[in-house]
Amino acid sequence: MHESLQALTTRVNSFELNSVPSETPFFVSDSAREKFQAATGEPRPFYGSTIIYDLNEETKLWIDGLATRLHDELGEALTQPLPRESFHLTLHDLRAHPQLSAISDTLFWDSRQVPTLLEQARSVGPISMTVNAVFNLMNTSAVIGLVPTTDEDCERALTARATFDSCIPSGAFTPHITLAYYRPDSPRPIDPSHYRALLKELTGDYAGRIITCEPERLAYTYFSDMCTYWSVN
Repeated sequence: MHESLQALTTRVNSFELNSVPSETPFFVSDSAREKFQAATGEPRPFYGSTIIYDLNEETKLWIDGLATRLHDELGEALTQPLPRESFHLTLHDLRAHPQLSAISDTLFWDSRQVPTLLEQARSVGPISMTVNAVFNLMNTSAVIGLVPTTDEDCERALTARATFDSCIPSGAFTPHITLAYYRPDSPRPIDPSHYRALLKELTGDYAGRIITCEPERLAYTYFSDMCTYWSVN
């Protein structure tokens, strides 16, 4: 039985609405260090595959504007800006590793079954998502948190996500769109109190916006770093 919309919303609110720890300096997770150069903020090689909803250009435009506000406020505390074309909502992560050879066999076997699973997931139809918060995700990145708009949207989203559990179990779903990653060893670390106020302001500005996840935009994608994605379906 899938998680209800009420349960999902209660769960994500527990960490999205007060997401910045009070400790100073702000600690950047090892996950960010694995994916980005500390000295330059440029992406490191990081390989894998994921199931995403690509977003239409109108949606990417306002998301890019939101990401720009973050970069204007936080500057060198963030890695280089993510390309606008890379913005997406992840439905189900599959594989990820800094060494391609470590996952090449599973990528090969996934490629045989994922196209069929993709068609099954698309058959649930469009899914409406509502912006819930702009928040700090596990001291790795700044993201837009979303929740399904209705109970029916929640059921469709979780049904589509569960389709790919035969590849790898998915766990609890936290719908989000990554806006920016934190730079390891930044010369200008994030000030937690300033960041907390900024996220509250951005949440107030963007909460309630609707994003439609269209079935034809559900894609099986590979990536070679956190800025470079391409569809393989």
